[in-house]
Amino acid sequence: MLPRKISGYQGGIYVWLLQVIIVLALASTVIWLSLQPKSPLYTIADVYVPALDVRNTTFPRGGVGRNSTIIFNVQISNPNKGIGIYYDEINFTLYYSEAVMGVCSIPSFYQGHSKTTQSEVSVHTQKQFWEAISNGTVVDFMVDLAAVVRYKRFCSKTKHHQMDLQAHVPVSSNGTIVGEKNIKLLRIPKLNKTPY
Repeated sequence: MLPRKISGYQGGIYVWLLQVIIVLALASTVIWLSLQPKSPLYTIADVYVPALDVRNTTFPRGGVGRNSTIIFNVQISNPNKGIGIYYDEINFTLYYSEAVMGVCSIPSFYQGHSKTTQSEVSVHTQKQFWEAISNGTVVDFMVDLAAVVRYKRFCSKTKHHQMDLQAHVPVSSNGTIVGEKNIKLLRIPKLNKTPY
């Protein structure tokens, strides 16, 4: 009878060890998932083309070429709780019919956790865009965003993470965005290149 008690006691230790291992594995998985940084969210909140605004008396409609600026407001949100983000310079490129209309950038900055930053971006554009938009039609241009970010967890920073995003922005002949505002910039799908 004594050997049976010892083997039952050893079986209880194995069950207890298995329970401890399962609890530790679940706890470490939850901690790992909570420390995984989420990518920042970029949104174009509004677009304004001063030269096309009929209420703007400074630039009459016939003189569109004098003010070749497009102004758009960008919201950058950090969805992480407890993780800050260091942004290197954020570069914007505007395209119209695959031609580059203009470029601009936002200087590097740090953003705390669960914060939203708003920035007004002004782009001086090329003549082709103004010839197309001044005829009174809706013009759809593309905004490309290229950014490099590092995440700050506790006292350490992660490696650099490259972000390439884009959005189509429709602008009406009166210089405002068409349809809903708050256009999200989304990841550019990677093209599958086939060898020749």
